Parts: sequence; C-alpha cells; structure tokens
Amino acid sequence: MSPLLPTVWEPLPLHTPLGDLAGSSILAVADPDNHVLGSVVAPRHDAGMPLRFMETLTTVAGQPHRKSREVNPALPLAAVCALVGVSPVAATLLPAINWLAVTPESVSAGGRTRSLAALVARVPTPQARRQQAASRVGAVKQEYGRLRGDVTYRIENAALFDPSSEATRQFETALVLWDDVDPTTPETEVVRRAAMVEVTFATARSAAETEGFAHLPAQARPIAERAAKSARLAQLSPSESERRRAVDAVATLLHRLNLSYLPDPTVLNRALPRL
Repeated sequence: MSPLLPTVWEPLPLHTPLGDLAGSSILAVADPDNHVLGSVVAPRHDAGMPLRFMETLTTVAGQPHRKSREVNPALPLAAVCALVGVSPVAATLLPAINWLAVTPESVSAGGRTRSLAALVARVPTPQARRQQAASRVGAVKQEYGRLRGDVTYRIENAALFDPSSEATRQFETALVLWDDVDPTTPETEVVRRAAMVEVTFATARSAAETEGFAHLPAQARPIAERAAKSARLAQLSPSESERRRAVDAVATLLHRLNLSYLPDPTVLNRALPRL
C-alpha cells in the first residue's frame, strides 16, 4: 500500500491507480444500491503484470455478485468500478477484509463483522460530507445561541458576544463565510468553511472564558459581577418574591452598564428561567 494513501475510513480519491492500492481493501459507492467492495493484492512476479483485484462484491441496482478479476495496475479506481457497472462518487479504505466471512449482507473487516449497508452508509460521499458540514455548523450555532441566551454566562464571558474582540470577530467572519455557501460551492470548500466555524468558535469561547470580567471596562467590572450574582440567584431561588427582586436588580445593573453586547435588560423575565 502506498504510504501516501489516507488511513482507513478516510476518503479515498477515485483517481487513485490500482497499483497504489496493493494490499488494501476498499469500498467505492455510487449510492446505497450501487457499490463495489474489494481487496487488491500485489503482483507476484513482474511489476508490469496485472494486479489481481483479488475479490470483489459488486452491487448493481441492489443485486450483489461476487467475482475475482485481474486488472491493469495503471487503471484508476473509478475506471475499475465502471468496468463492473458502478460509477462511484466516493470511496474509502477499509480495514483488511476476511473474504471467507463475507456475505451479500455482512462484511468481516479488521476482525469485526458489520452489515454491508452500515459500511456503505459510512462512506463519506460528497453529499454526505456537505450534510455533515451543515450539521456541524448547526451544532455550533445552537450552542452559541444557548450561551447567548444564558444571562449569567453572557455577563461573565462578555467577550464572546463583543465583535471588538479579535477572536469573536474571526468567529463572526467564519459564520458570514458559511452563510455564503450555496449549491455551487465546491464540497471541499464547504467542509473547510464548516471547520473554520468550529475552530473559531472554540477559540473565541476559550478566549472569552479565560478573559472573563477582565474584558469589561474597569469601572464596569464590579457592577457586572453583582449583575451575574443576581442573575444566578434569580435562576436558583425557590422564592418567587426573591426571584423577582433578583431579576429587577439584574435589569437595573445592566441599564447602568449600558453595553450593547450584554443581555437586554427589558427581556430578563423570559431570559432567566429557573434552573
């Protein structure tokens, strides 16, 4: 196997020559009903002799058939698959397949038996990678929204919500770049932008939590600390009257602070639910 190949379960370029895949097991997928499972062995003699694509389990239109075949090592993986009736959109390297334990429904790879359908679903097709990228960004946005709605957290870690913070500005830029993604954006760029969102959010959050109240103007810090304590009390107190007084105190203190990146003091009742 070529040392430049990806590791198992990572995407495998479809233009990879069979000669680079000697000793490897692969799964190339067009869709759930059309795919090629195979293992490649090196030639036993002259390097110019055909590689033996030792075993293949090919599924076309949902119908599986198994065959051993010899193939020119210069052929790319996509071409080999096309020869057996599959036009893959993605492929991955698998752990070594035990062909004695392969059936049309299950595959023994790396000492573990898995359903073939589960393996096919795991191959990161371009559409799946786009969907995974969108899901990852969605998770970041959901967590950011949760933190933004947490009054106590937002007061204590204000830098995450202040675009004057360099790390936060980079995160917001990454979100803008993600929002510009459309169906014509290349899949590799979609994945890259999703990664940017994840990395810049993690960086901005860590920086804000490290900085804490120190991000605020010096004269605002003691007021903000009192506001955070009152916000926590409003969430934890079992007494409705005490909770009401704490919410009023938070509103008063936030009005005094008058910082745009801190919580809106006019919506604290719904922003401070009991814990």
